[in-house]
Amino acid sequence: MEAFQIGALTIKYVWLFYLMSGVIAFYVIKNKTKNYPVFQSRFLDSGTNALLIGFIVYKLSIGLFRPDLLMNNPAAIFFLPGGLKEFVTGLLTAGLYMGYSWQKHHWPAKLAASSIVYGIVTFILAFWAIRTIFHLFV
Repeated sequence: MEAFQIGALTIKYVWLFYLMSGVIAFYVIKNKTKNYPVFQSRFLDSGTNALLIGFIVYKLSIGLFRPDLLMNNPAAIFFLPGGLKEFVTGLLTAGLYMGYSWQKHHWPAKLAASSIVYGIVTFILAFWAIRTIFHLFV
């Protein structure tokens, strides 16, 4: 039991775990930075943009690493899962965007670094807890 179906759409449970963990991490960062409203809005906007940019690069970079797909079946780029190379490419792109945002907005280093660490640790712990609870009861 790794997925469920809604009509023709198959959704893996792990994607729901990622989504729930991301929402929890978002609210933890939002709560941690509530005393700095300007930083909070710019940081959360930049983080959301970095996440979307990283995901788009992850999905489309399969065409970069396997150009034969573009010639034979261009729609396969959207349907095939990416591998480690694609994941690292998306992660690096998202990291570069966050670095650019850091430079552009002149965020305080201690506040920005602690917010990033809070977000990553919260995401990992929430994912682990949600997955564990799910497997205990299902």
